[in-house]
Amino acid sequence: MSYSSDLSALARLPAALRERIAALEAGASTLTAHIVPEYQSIRSEIISNHPGFEVDSVFSTNVRTILHGQVKLYEQARPAQRHLRDGSWALDESRFATAFGADLYFNYRFIRSLRDLSKLESSFDTAYALLKAKRKERAGRSKPMKGVKKTLDWLPWDPDQVLKDLRSTQILSPASITAAVAPSEQSRQRSASQISPQPERPIDDLAGRRSKRRRRQSSLFNVATNASRPPLHAKQAMIRSVTPGSDARRRSSSIDGQSSHSVEIGRGIADNDQQPLSDSGYAETADFVLGSTHDSASIDLSDAPSEADLTDALPQSPQGAVLISDHLESPSSNLPSRAPPELSFLPQERLNDEAIYEVLTCLRPASHEFRVVHPAAVYTFARCSAETRSLRRVLSGPMPKTLIVPLFWQDVRHWTLGQVQIDCTLITHFDSLAESNRSNSAHEVLESFVLSLPGLMESKWRHANAVCQQQMNAFDCGVHVILNALSVMHDMVLPVDVDTALVRSTLHTLCNGNVHNASSTGTISASRESENHAQHHEVSPMTRRYQAFVNSHRGTKSTAGFLKGLIEPTYEACNHISDLNELNRAFEYFSRRYDNDDDLLTELLSKRNETMAVLGGDLRDLTSRWTFDVSSTQAVLQELSHLLESGDANTSRNDEMERQDLLRRTQEAKQEMLSKVTELDQRIALLQNCT
Repeated sequence: MSYSSDLSALARLPAALRERIAALEAGASTLTAHIVPEYQSIRSEIISNHPGFEVDSVFSTNVRTILHGQVKLYEQARPAQRHLRDGSWALDESRFATAFGADLYFNYRFIRSLRDLSKLESSFDTAYALLKAKRKERAGRSKPMKGVKKTLDWLPWDPDQVLKDLRSTQILSPASITAAVAPSEQSRQRSASQISPQPERPIDDLAGRRSKRRRRQSSLFNVATNASRPPLHAKQAMIRSVTPGSDARRRSSSIDGQSSHSVEIGRGIADNDQQPLSDSGYAETADFVLGSTHDSASIDLSDAPSEADLTDALPQSPQGAVLISDHLESPSSNLPSRAPPELSFLPQERLNDEAIYEVLTCLRPASHEFRVVHPAAVYTFARCSAETRSLRRVLSGPMPKTLIVPLFWQDVRHWTLGQVQIDCTLITHFDSLAESNRSNSAHEVLESFVLSLPGLMESKWRHANAVCQQQMNAFDCGVHVILNALSVMHDMVLPVDVDTALVRSTLHTLCNGNVHNASSTGTISASRESENHAQHHEVSPMTRRYQAFVNSHRGTKSTAGFLKGLIEPTYEACNHISDLNELNRAFEYFSRRYDNDDDLLTELLSKRNETMAVLGGDLRDLTSRWTFDVSSTQAVLQELSHLLESGDANTSRNDEMERQDLLRRTQEAKQEMLSKVTELDQRIALLQNCT
């Protein structure tokens, strides 16, 4: 990696200490258990052996920021560690590593939760058995738990939930109930002079008083409200087929109101123009091929059954009441467990349609100006039936100005991109392997698709071919489709040289949450090292320095700048929109309870105006939904910033010094290798001459 630290100060240190510093720089992003102790050991050695030396000058700015935050957590965990070691558990570091692993010993949140658990349960064996049972429940289920994030940084240990369950068990246990003193016993212990006798109340009066104190159990299942609500009509929900050969539009079987498709807080079909409730399972084919973020988007079924066939005989809900089903399973609970579509961005592999569609829909601008079309809407694979291809989502709600249409050509297994500008009736085709016959076919396919959409049947279209960057291999076509589409939607210019391996690793980290896939050079994924599809292995600090120096002189830095300039504003905009929605809800809530001149309302209004000023534009077109993991997003932005800062802090003189040092060390390694080869040749000659 290119150091942003003081190279002249670093050169005055011994070689062994410089190697330790380089190893710490390389592994700082992984935040393993030995990082902070190694950092403190290096500081102590420099302070003791080199008085007056500025210790932090030998570390890069990014590493100093990471380590200072971890040192603070490291010190905060010390009291909890002492409590576990000296308390009833006698849980020292070695015993802790045997039970939970060494990396968790300096995890402040985990250690703090164990400390609280030890105060409630004095036996470590009992607590450890409860923790293992909860771990098995979370990580060993055949069907993943709802809401569980299965990433490499996800910790299957859950001491907080064990602590919560243990507290509720102790509160509700018979022993705790009998241990409490009954009110009648308390009254006997009091002096008769202090408490005057009270006449016994009638039984019905006592029951009435008790009913006022207790919360109604029926409120969990039937909630009446004074708000005016339209009557809710329930329909038989259309769900996806489990197997490719079964009926793709079978109906749900339950009509008795106990199904998970019954009305749950307005989750059913409220009006006739609203879409049927879809399940969250995964099947071989997707029903809705033209994605839309508008809530009122409807579905155009060319061969759909009649309205009478879709409406069942369920009674309507009474006016002003909402019926909540006590069936707590999810809408897809009646389906077998199925794995979600794989979003793979591995090197030397073509991207699938789900990976391209997921990235484009999640990274598009936060407005309805652009709409991403699923690749199956224009081109479908052989396994998709004609019935699936006939399903189209109508362009209802805010009319988009531009459609982004990825195209897959089955005969040559190649991805291209179509841009349909509805406002100016222009169709543009992007092809990273430009070929005239395929371009003509693409324009015919795109125009045929557009003319099949409602409201665009009579339009006349113009056609153009974009001059775009050409791919250098046979498998990066999907990456170029994503880059071209994002550059169009965000009005950004692609760099001349694109590091597609960096793009793949960045998208893999965002979509799969693989934060620990960071390579030791400070880049996001070690897959950048495997452009030749080599096996991943640990490399020396010198090799990392060489890789970082070479990467800084090709398209890596420009690609990192493009990706950061695209991801960071979109992520911040989603955060601002989410904050604005929270402020609007808070302002609406408190405005009904306080006067308009209240300080709280004034502060909320001020913050809301500030957020609206930051967002700007037409706020009615904005949607707040950042689907990527927050920790993965922050890791991506941090590593992209590190790539950009690695060369900015160094002058040309330091860059030349780094090149000369790497050249000298590489030549020395070559001479050493040649001497070994010469020695081996001599041994071979001696062995051949022996008879």
